Amino acid sequence: MVTEASSGREALEAVAKHDPDGLVLDVHMKDMLGTAVMQQLREQDVRVRVLVLSAHADVPYVEQMARAGANGYVTKDRSPLDIAEAVRRVVQGEEVWLVPQPLASPLLVLHERERRVLVLLAQGLSNDAIAAEAGMAENTVRNHLTAIYEKLGVEGAREAIAWAWRNRVMEP
Repeated sequence: MVTEASSGREALEAVAKHDPDGLVLDVHMKDMLGTAVMQQLREQDVRVRVLVLSAHADVPYVEQMARAGANGYVTKDRSPLDIAEAVRRVVQGEEVWLVPQPLASPLLVLHERERRVLVLLAQGLSNDAIAAEAGMAENTVRNHLTAIYEKLGVEGAREAIAWAWRNRVMEP
């Protein structure tokens, strides 16, 4: 099923009503920003995959949406085939960032829970200790670590820890 919403509130209502696998979201809508929609989705623990489709190609917009938990970002100047492919890939679980410039830091494409797991790993906690501290299953921790390693371009825990300390992830 495909549905359309013309505002952030309508998008939130549609997600609540239809429980979709994916949501294509703009940065600016008539009643609220895309980041506010993302925040409400995450506060409500809605597990919809979000692709941001925006006219804004500026890195700060992309980074802001990445920090808010988006699973991808594509600019409206891309071809319809590129956009359709981005939607398909995001819904299937991939991260898609079709933007003109690279993001300032891979850390910005980590979801909040992935960042938390990375911080706990860099503090020296084991997988089971991370699971207990973060309130998640150990298998979930392993899944987050796999995603973290891929996003940071590292081979494993040691490289991820070194990356975290080098990039001052421990600082607020």
